[in-house]
Amino acid sequence: MIQTESTFRSRWRVAQTTLQTLIACSLLFWAPASEASGLYEDESPSVFDQGRSHGSILVGSGSNTSGEYHLIVGAGYGYFIADGLDLRLDADMTLGRDPFVGRTTPGIQYILHFIPGIQPYVGGFYRHWFIGSGEDDMDSVGARFGGIFVQGARTYIQIGLVWENIIKNCRDGDPCSYTIPEIMMSLAF
Repeated sequence: MIQTESTFRSRWRVAQTTLQTLIACSLLFWAPASEASGLYEDESPSVFDQGRSHGSILVGSGSNTSGEYHLIVGAGYGYFIADGLDLRLDADMTLGRDPFVGRTTPGIQYILHFIPGIQPYVGGFYRHWFIGSGEDDMDSVGARFGGIFVQGARTYIQIGLVWENIIKNCRDGDPCSYTIPEIMMSLAF
């Protein structure tokens, strides 16, 4: 199915709101690197090293095709099973909407951590959509790619594109495949 212009605009508004939220949150979690931290020395650990983990918090808004806005909240956790290879699990839910919508998203991504500057990433995921009010749940698969900006000893921002394809119970009139921008900030620990 072809994505309509109004659907694209509503998804773009979600991305803009998410970006604004991330910028505000980044001021709280900003961890600038200093020469004493040794972050930029070759022998120092990076945020993408094997054994490191990271978390993220999602606060954003979205709208449906009727133009009704709702709040989206969620969280994610990831663990690097090898240098640059990240296994993660994200969950979010939509508040103020009927029916209730919640999603869980296990995924994997690889970050080309050895490239200086902006570090490219590519990944894939499976997503299960929990739909309330007795409606059928949905399943989707997707891919993501983009660049990561390391902003300090523990903070990085990921900006890219996500392609998602609903593979189970796509609703008539809704796009079953779409591409949206992705903006995420993570805190490594």
